[in-house]
Amino acid sequence: MGETNTAAGRPEHKPLGTFLGSDTTPGTSEPVKVLSDVATMSDLIKDFVLFTPALLVVKGGITHDPVEEFNGLFSVPGDERPQVLLSPYPFFTGLGHSVIGGSLYPWDHQLYACPNKQWDKLQAFLNNMAFVNSVTGQFARVLAYAMMMVDPVALHAKVARIVQVGVTVFGISAFDGEYYIAPAKQLPHDRPALAIRPPNPETVRYGKVIVSLTQG
Repeated sequence: MGETNTAAGRPEHKPLGTFLGSDTTPGTSEPVKVLSDVATMSDLIKDFVLFTPALLVVKGGITHDPVEEFNGLFSVPGDERPQVLLSPYPFFTGLGHSVIGGSLYPWDHQLYACPNKQWDKLQAFLNNMAFVNSVTGQFARVLAYAMMMVDPVALHAKVARIVQVGVTVFGISAFDGEYYIAPAKQLPHDRPALAIRPPNPETVRYGKVIVSLTQG
């Protein structure tokens, strides 16, 4: 997919447990919804879908925030834009971090929350991404799936029971393997972790065709 630079709507980083968003939509006075800094993941699942596109950047090789690109391409209203949840307690392990447009993306500590109204459109947009490099002959496409994980915010708030919530992961299926986030091995204190498995033969066959077309 082509690189589209859409800086408008980049969330401003704020303290722990806060869903991030600039105070107004750039160029307007329209407020952006910023959720409570005491919210846990489980507080949000009625109105939002929780997801991570981390591997699209870390393993897909794109150099921009795909959620930002979605906001720009579809002119998503400020109060319907996916928001960012940062936590001092890691959601994942092994994802590392990226610097995009001068902003730090600490993927192990970061999730997105998409308002239900925009989820189908955003999910389709991310699922249809593909990554082709005609020079290196590399190809990858999106591998999306849902998994359950412990809510680390609720865990550290000493909620009486272990709370698990559903999270959608956008992984990568490439020539050298499938990169995904594996569920935690031991609950409640282990975290879902970066993992790789052998390449999908269908991805390899399809990717070779696409790469050959881009190479003329």
